[in-house]
Amino acid sequence: MHKQVKQTAGWFSRTRVILFVLIFSLLLLGSVIYRFVAQNNWLESEFKVQIQNTQLNEEIAELNLAIKNAESADRGYAISGNPEFVRNFDASIDSIRTIYRQIQQLENRNTDHADAALFLRSDSLIKQKIAFMQQVKSLCDNHQFKIAADLIATNEGLHLTDTIAGINKQISDNIHLRQQKSQAGFLKVKSNNNAIAYTGISISLLLIVLSFYFLIKEIRKIKKISKELFIRKENYRITLNSLSEAMISTDKEGYIEYMNPVAEKLTGWRWEEAKKQPLHKVYNVVSEDTGQPFEHIVSRILKSGKTIGLENNTLLHSKDSGSFIISNNGSPIFDINGNISGAVLVFNDITEKYRSAKSLQQSETHLR
Repeated sequence: MHKQVKQTAGWFSRTRVILFVLIFSLLLLGSVIYRFVAQNNWLESEFKVQIQNTQLNEEIAELNLAIKNAESADRGYAISGNPEFVRNFDASIDSIRTIYRQIQQLENRNTDHADAALFLRSDSLIKQKIAFMQQVKSLCDNHQFKIAADLIATNEGLHLTDTIAGINKQISDNIHLRQQKSQAGFLKVKSNNNAIAYTGISISLLLIVLSFYFLIKEIRKIKKISKELFIRKENYRITLNSLSEAMISTDKEGYIEYMNPVAEKLTGWRWEEAKKQPLHKVYNVVSEDTGQPFEHIVSRILKSGKTIGLENNTLLHSKDSGSFIISNNGSPIFDINGNISGAVLVFNDITEKYRSAKSLQQSETHLR
């Protein structure tokens, strides 16, 4: 019996370990999924930044083209005097302004503002360039073509164009460098993220499967042990019920846990009625000589931890069958850790035996 109980206790220990591994696996899986989602969000935001940088480069290239077209129109108008060259001049100027506003919006959304000074300078130069080209067109509109051509050939016109192109190239180079670093980091993080995710998920799933396997195995084992315990318990119950002696077991507080049929007959209490009742209420014993109740036997057993026999001439008052003279003793019940968990009382009806002995004693006295 104790072996089976120890096996059950061992099962609970193993089950706690398995449950701990299972919980750890679920936490690991959750952390891996959380990291995977977080890294994917970062990759998504980084990908958006790359798209913005690509758009920014395209817009800068388009800006350079728009400035060259407007400048070529001005030069053709100044040299030929033909107004057809500047027929779409205003639209070109508006296009330059629109493209530049789009560039500024893209730059404002960019978290890396390392080119802020370059954009600020570019903004001033583009405004000067637009004003310069409008001045050339105005001169041509007033038929001052030679002055317009000379103005284009001055250092001012060339310097503005070259400076804007140089600044835009520097911005494009910086964007390209950022793009390369971003792509390298993007691919590295993506590779690491996939490796961590696949490894973590694989380990977590493996641990979960193993945990369930061992848990099912332990459940089958405890079912087998429980079945054996039930069979043993039934055997013990049948054995106790077959005893010719009365037996009552209690917990460590003195409350009844079990009575066999002989004890039911002598005390006049059915087990269903007596269960969880205090022992002294059901097992009502007094001294035959004095009529005084004995000290609570369970208290004495729990204090001493030893087997105790009650005094001679013990009288048991039955609930509905009168009184009986009994012989009795009590012993402590120990759990698997060696601690007292209750007591068991065994008693017999010796009323007839006691009366016969007393009658014989009286006869011997009379013969003497």
